[in-house]
Amino acid sequence: MLYQFVDSTCKFAEQKWNLRDFIETVGEVELRNDEQHVFQLTSYEGSTGFQFSCSNMETMRTWIQNINISLSTSNSTPDAVPCSLTISSEWILFAHEGANCAIDGFMRLLKKIDISKITNVTSVHTESVNVIVIEHQSNSTDWIVVRTLSELRRLETTFNIKCGLPVTDSVDEMHFGRDKSNILYKQCAKMHDFWRNAPVSD
Repeated sequence: MLYQFVDSTCKFAEQKWNLRDFIETVGEVELRNDEQHVFQLTSYEGSTGFQFSCSNMETMRTWIQNINISLSTSNSTPDAVPCSLTISSEWILFAHEGANCAIDGFMRLLKKIDISKITNVTSVHTESVNVIVIEHQSNSTDWIVVRTLSELRRLETTFNIKCGLPVTDSVDEMHFGRDKSNILYKQCAKMHDFWRNAPVSD
């Protein structure tokens, strides 16, 4: 994601863009004025884009390299992001603590989910991984990974009671072995153990 913040505190974003959906190319550009070390992001339509001026050549090349990696890396298995989770009767909010959260209480909103757009909620747990899988009307999913099975059970209860969303336990006697449950279970079995920072063995 590319964010445009209102000021240097980077607390409030005016706009945001998903680079994979919007940007096709990134590269260095030469301007007719005296400005140097400028690179440009060009949209798929080619009619719009962004230009950024850097303080030196090394910084510019670092930006270009990182953006190219972001554009070319498959998003089929996105990285996990540590965050706080808040659930109301209408929304699920994911937030990341600011650098001085203990002092100023600032948390940056990462994502919000409209509960009315959720079509299914499934819980999956292996020996080392505990996950809630949220399915949306758009056929996309969000995965919430928690540390322990007891945390998973509390989250299931919250979805049930507070949100009115029934949660399917993919490994109970009724659902274990079905196609969908098998797919989710196998995906979880291949996930990293985020709490120990090591792959979970097959």
